[in-house]
Amino acid sequence: KHMTPFFSQHHGRQLPTELLCVEALIIQNSKQSGSRFSALLIVSSIRPIKNIRQRINLHPHARTANQMKINKNVQRSQHTLRRRPSSTSPNLLHGVRIFLLTLTCMFLAAVVLFSAFHSGKYITEVFICRTLRRSYTLEEMEAHFQCEEAFASTRSWWTSDQWREVRDLYRYFAKKNRVGTYQMAEDITFDLSEIAEPFQAGEEKGRGLRAARDIRKGENVFRMTNNTIVFIDGLTYRKFLFALEELFPTFACDIMNWNWMEDLDDDGVKFGIAVDLSDSNLVNTADEEEDVNVRCGELGKEDSCDMTFYATRYIRKGEELVTDYDDFVSPSHTFDEMGL
Repeated sequence: KHMTPFFSQHHGRQLPTELLCVEALIIQNSKQSGSRFSALLIVSSIRPIKNIRQRINLHPHARTANQMKINKNVQRSQHTLRRRPSSTSPNLLHGVRIFLLTLTCMFLAAVVLFSAFHSGKYITEVFICRTLRRSYTLEEMEAHFQCEEAFASTRSWWTSDQWREVRDLYRYFAKKNRVGTYQMAEDITFDLSEIAEPFQAGEEKGRGLRAARDIRKGENVFRMTNNTIVFIDGLTYRKFLFALEELFPTFACDIMNWNWMEDLDDDGVKFGIAVDLSDSNLVNTADEEEDVNVRCGELGKEDSCDMTFYATRYIRKGEELVTDYDDFVSPSHTFDEMGL
């Protein structure tokens, strides 16, 4: 309606509403986009309008047919104008997409190959290491854990928190290896810290235990508890040591230094590797028989050790606790029999 005066001025007479709609739509879109494509549409749409204007006064039926053609042109023009022309060539966009897709595929392929190579290498290394570790001897494990370097300097004793972590690790390990290891006394606990404390016993002995208070003769100093563990085959023993390495790298060296072969029955048929996961491992053996102040077995019943230790005499606070390893170490079995 607003374009009617414009067309009346330029064409000299009133035009039909259909023609006004076409002209208004084309001119409006050409102003908004300002593109050459829209300008061409204006020219191509004005030409048939001029021809139709010359036939405005034709027969009514002919005029109706012409209006139908105009309606089709209006629809075609509206559909064309809605499709805004792109400023980038379709062929160029297609080429860019193909290029980016190719780069992405090459990158993903490189990542997959890199991961597969390193995963395969890692799996191979793990398989080889595990296979070798199944046959490690004590000497080979000491070399692997670098125990000589670890014992070259003064070693401190383990804290209560560290012992707790090691015991937690063992309990988790024992659930997966029920056949090869067990606790000697699952329900027995004993607080060693009330009686003994760790200290540096000298350059030759290293770490040791001393009385934390005065100890009476015949008093129970320490005993077998749920912290005393046994390995009945060498493979399980090796697996536990390598599991320890992940938690504390040099703890395996201490375990190999503290553990002992023990008979598990009166006949000596059953035997295994025993170690205590507590500070009781630090007790040293006496140089002389008369220096022993703690023995395995109750006084007068030393023949039945049962991994319970008693004071052989009155021990003053601060005095080192020493025992005789022969009281509990198996005299007939060696680590070689465990495949170590």
